Amino acid sequence: MLILAAAVHVAATITVFTIGYFQLLPGFFDTNGIGTTFAIDGATYQRLASQMATQWQNYGFGAWLDMKAPLHCRLYSITFATIGRLVGHNVLGTEPLNLFYFLGTLTIVFLLGREIFNERAGLLAAAIVAVWPSFLAHSTQLIRDPLAILCFLALLFVLTLLLSREFEWRRALALGIAGAVVVTVFWLARGNMWNAV
Repeated sequence: MLILAAAVHVAATITVFTIGYFQLLPGFFDTNGIGTTFAIDGATYQRLASQMATQWQNYGFGAWLDMKAPLHCRLYSITFATIGRLVGHNVLGTEPLNLFYFLGTLTIVFLLGREIFNERAGLLAAAIVAVWPSFLAHSTQLIRDPLAILCFLALLFVLTLLLSREFEWRRALALGIAGAVVVTVFWLARGNMWNAV
């Protein structure tokens, strides 16, 4: 099922890039495939990630580390510095990372559904999320939301496990540490949502 979901996501990203590159819907996507109406921050993040990737390629890893940038831009710049050399600094260049976020989100949705209800409910929930148009479109963009959503769902899953099962202290400690890591990454990715977390 994850292979099918990955194929759907790659196809969606290629479609978004093609629409933007050929300016088939100029009011919705720029030439990099960045949404101009629904992912407005994406253009700013794309420029910053592109500058960081260029800095790394021209001046080394230390120069890249010295640049100030949000966590998600730093991660996108890594994909630009690697696969972006082949496909450019656009939504195709960030597809490996966005695909990871997308598949991770679907996996957590499935695990949550299975834990709270049953395997069938988890599978149905993951399938619905996989083809939900707005989620699919946002998951192709250079925004912080895919990482934040993945972290928030992972935190919910850890909390659900801790509330619904009994663990020996080592496993409970490991889950607690995993939860702390997820919360930290969420805070770095989406600090303005910190109060809610």
